[in-house]
Amino acid sequence: MKLLFENCNIDIRLKNSPCTEFFNHALKHLQHVKIPFSPWDSPYFSDQNKTARINLINFAKELDIEVDENNLNNQLYLNYLHELFEKQSDGSKKWLDFHENIHILDEGFLEHSMRIDWREFAGPLIGTFDYSWTNLQATEIEPGDIYCKWGELGKNPYKYWKDCEPDNMQRLCELAKPWILFRPTMFFALKENNFLQKNGLDKFESWWSIRKEPWCQHWNIADWNVKNIFGVIKIGTFDDISLLTTLLENNKFPHRIQL
Repeated sequence: MKLLFENCNIDIRLKNSPCTEFFNHALKHLQHVKIPFSPWDSPYFSDQNKTARINLINFAKELDIEVDENNLNNQLYLNYLHELFEKQSDGSKKWLDFHENIHILDEGFLEHSMRIDWREFAGPLIGTFDYSWTNLQATEIEPGDIYCKWGELGKNPYKYWKDCEPDNMQRLCELAKPWILFRPTMFFALKENNFLQKNGLDKFESWWSIRKEPWCQHWNIADWNVKNIFGVIKIGTFDDISLLTTLLENNKFPHRIQL
């Protein structure tokens, strides 16, 4: 499999795992669809915070939403915008772009990996997460790993806690979600990363320990521990790390997958 750029390509090897069949099926269709690559899908995107603020304001205007530009550093205000999306979104591209830029402002940018995401074009190919796949989750990646990860329209329990969302079980169960949907979105690791290196993780685990059981009962799952919250699933590898880094640093973006 190849990831195609304008004048070159990156070879990809998928692993033989329970997830491979899903990706092979999805990519048979998505190879015919141009990748809607956004600059913020690259870890080398410049002027990140400034651009995200401008994008969010412009997307909000298209949706007739008035955004307080001076309040975009306030996490509680970003929580309000998340809730606005949750209640009013019709699933259109404008709403998805609006929501994506909220996430960029309150979660930060990709620092270690490049994202390949077909976004709304992948809709019919999105599957259901198999909870037996939690056995495949890893919390560390190396350069050259290709992986997939949780990506629900909501927050994971750690993000819910970190963002000072209401300490209310009903709201926690509404907004914080386990891995439900399995999307054909791939991340290409350019640097190593340990996903458990989070601020206040010990405090979060203490907070989570008395909320996890009713939350799991709500979602009808047996457990959802820290590894499940942060773990990714490695689905393949690539070798041309330096080439991909150089391409992205020079704003050369991928445009298609070829089987």
